[in-house]
Amino acid sequence: MKKILSILALLLSLSLCSRAQTHRQLDSLSYILPHFAQGSVVYADKQFSRGLLNISPIDQTVYCITADGDTLTVMNNEHIVSVSAGGRSFVRWKDAFVERILTDGDTGIGIIRSVTKVNNVKTGAYGMVDNSSSITTYARDEHSGAFTTHIIDDPKNYVYRLSPCLYKDGKYFYVNKKSFEKLFPEKKDLISSLWQEMKINVGDVGEVTAFYNEIKQQ
Repeated sequence: MKKILSILALLLSLSLCSRAQTHRQLDSLSYILPHFAQGSVVYADKQFSRGLLNISPIDQTVYCITADGDTLTVMNNEHIVSVSAGGRSFVRWKDAFVERILTDGDTGIGIIRSVTKVNNVKTGAYGMVDNSSSITTYARDEHSGAFTTHIIDDPKNYVYRLSPCLYKDGKYFYVNKKSFEKLFPEKKDLISSLWQEMKINVGDVGEVTAFYNEIKQQ
């Protein structure tokens, strides 16, 4: 009887450990979803797979948790066209996964989440590059030029970005005046006027959304 109870306790423990791993909160730098969730991937040949899924914004790869609790990449990642998991949907576009955040009829706004590692450089006096190994190693953001002390796997050594895009009838576009005109060809004059007036930052999700809503309302 004691042996049976011990086995049951072990099985319960393994089940709880598996559940804890599945639903644990994840580092936002590593995965888009807060935890691995039941979902499905659809491939270019219309085949699909299901499992516990998540997407990495670092390498734009779909990962799954196996029955053994291992985290592995989903096979044939390069042929995945869409992912649904945790009540959210993503479409692959230009080697990245887009999540639609605003839909109005056949048009809308999507966002691409990406994480890039900043360059490692060594700096000497006055910020000059130095090949000496005796000085401190820093990380530099190639976009902002900011320097931080380099620590392996420190979040400060990574840049997290939300990049907006536009879509219409299943086609996706980078944000610019011409792409807005493709979404609303009957409002080209309005778009041209507001584009100069609002001077939006095409990389800012909030500003792009505000411009989109302004066009829709007029």
